[in-house]
Amino acid sequence: MDKVMAQLEGLVAHYEELQEMMADPEVINDTKRYMEISKEEADMREVVQKYRKYKSDIKEIDDNKEIISTESDNDLVEMAKEENSELEKEVAELEDEIKILMLPKDPNDDKDIIMEIGFPRALAAAVLGGGLALSGYLLQTFFHNPIAGPFILGFSSGAKLI
Repeated sequence: MDKVMAQLEGLVAHYEELQEMMADPEVINDTKRYMEISKEEADMREVVQKYRKYKSDIKEIDDNKEIISTESDNDLVEMAKEENSELEKEVAELEDEIKILMLPKDPNDDKDIIMEIGFPRALAAAVLGGGLALSGYLLQTFFHNPIAGPFILGFSSGAKLI
């Protein structure tokens, strides 16, 4: 866990640099760069928040241990022990969450699912719709009947393909 904590310290330092860069007027004026920096900052935000909470909990546990060892008031010592047991559970949960958040991201996570799945389906629907419209137009032209539709020759069954 020490290696992960060292990585997290570097990550926090980089996160703070990003926040400073986002406040820089030159970066704000360059929209493309600002968007890249803000996306990177947003990707790090949850990890940094969890790590800061982890550090504050560790510090609070240490403070409570000091109270337990030096304080003579039994009620205060009992409260510190009770708080430590809750904080230790929370620290263990935070460690697990941080480990998961530190796993490398899948490069395909940034891709839009709309382009991967929705676009081909929408394109197929547009092509088939255009084909049906064209067939209706040709039938109306061929039969010189303004109410002739694609049902005359059975072209409407092509709509069932989608």
